[in-house]
Amino acid sequence: MSRPVLSRARLVGRQLRTDPATVVLVVLATFVTACVLAAWPRTVDRVVGADQADAVGRLSASQVDPTRSGSWLVDTGAGSAQALDDLRGLDASLRAVTADAGPALRPLLAEPRAVLSTDRWPADRGPRPAGIAELSVRIRVDPLLPDLVTVVEGRLPAPTDVAPVPADGAPLTGNSPDAPVELAMSVASAERIDWHVGETRLLGGGTGVTAVLVGTFEARDPDDPTWTHLDSTFAPQVVEHPDKGTLVDVFPYADASALPVLAVEGPLALTTWFAVDTGPTATADRGALLRDLRAFRTATATDTELDAALAQLEPRQRLVVTVLGVLAAGPAGVALGVLWLAVTLAVERRRAALVLLRARGASGWFTGGLCAVQGLLLGVPAALAGTAVALAAVPGPVSSGDLVLPLATGLAPAVLLGAVGGRVRATRAALAGGGRPAAGGAARTARWVAEVCVVALAVVAVLAVRQRGLQG
Repeated sequence: MSRPVLSRARLVGRQLRTDPATVVLVVLATFVTACVLAAWPRTVDRVVGADQADAVGRLSASQVDPTRSGSWLVDTGAGSAQALDDLRGLDASLRAVTADAGPALRPLLAEPRAVLSTDRWPADRGPRPAGIAELSVRIRVDPLLPDLVTVVEGRLPAPTDVAPVPADGAPLTGNSPDAPVELAMSVASAERIDWHVGETRLLGGGTGVTAVLVGTFEARDPDDPTWTHLDSTFAPQVVEHPDKGTLVDVFPYADASALPVLAVEGPLALTTWFAVDTGPTATADRGALLRDLRAFRTATATDTELDAALAQLEPRQRLVVTVLGVLAAGPAGVALGVLWLAVTLAVERRRAALVLLRARGASGWFTGGLCAVQGLLLGVPAALAGTAVALAAVPGPVSSGDLVLPLATGLAPAVLLGAVGGRVRATRAALAGGGRPAAGGAARTARWVAEVCVVALAVVAVLAVRQRGLQG
């Protein structure tokens, strides 16, 4: 009666079931190696990103946002319609500049902002000067003011229609008590200078501008980054001069339609900034962001401290990457060493069967391929599992390059098993020893010496690292 012939698949399955301890050891070593290799770059990114976000987070918005100051010419004779058109053109040009930013910086840029303000104008102190020697105002125009403040009393300035100046040069609306410029200011500022809602005062300069306070407001969000660019919006600037007495500056707001009136004394001051969202900097490429930021600064003639803060991070980030690399090399190296020992042990446990196959005519390619198939069945699932665990344990963005090494680890057992298994020979000594090659005294002595040297080197390395740490 003929005995059934074992197929390669059945032979592989029988060998895997014969020595489960070695199988578990190979799987665990592959799993740990893939897990460490998949988690390491993500861990580095998280640590470096957290440090980067922390360094940027210490800066205020006025330090981070690219900002520039200039002047804005308003045609005082063209009326409100032309002034508003010019303002919309300014906003469109700023948006175009934002769209031209580099790919690393563009996602971090919010809507650009532009705020206009007059020079310091002397103002009527009113019927209740409250001990103020000099009162000055700097009227600001911010189209987004209604979205940023909450009205406490009255209302915000309403749009007005300042008509173009006719040929005879009639005065502009706002230069007479019958058509005053509407203003709104913070509650604290109005209380400090004792300007009541509905009260009209004369603001200095040239022919003078009549203004009426129509409302007071408070910040809807006191922590809004806008207020770091617009200082003294909610609190007046007070200076106690030793000779002149108390000097007070306030910063009321007017509607953009009043620009032709506000510009009667000359160009208005223009403050422009490009708000930067610092949250995504934790995951941003520092080098690419720094390049784009410097190019943006040059193109827009703006000032920011963000590029200097990012540049200072480079040496610290290199140190962090080096330290984490050293820490990861330990577990990965141990896992690879264990994997090699497990592969060697697996071949030793199967040596008798492999020698018998070679004695019956099997080629080295056949025995190597048989072992390689076993390595694939063990390594690929273990590497996939290790990579999946690392991705779940260390969340964050994943690139294809980060997965090459962890997944390639799944091929390591196949390569090692195939290489070791293909070297088995059916010699007489191996057949006589049940498949195990005879070990001579010279080989045993060489192994003993090598093991002693490894232990000695490990002790020396530990002592050297410890002494370096104690010496700072």
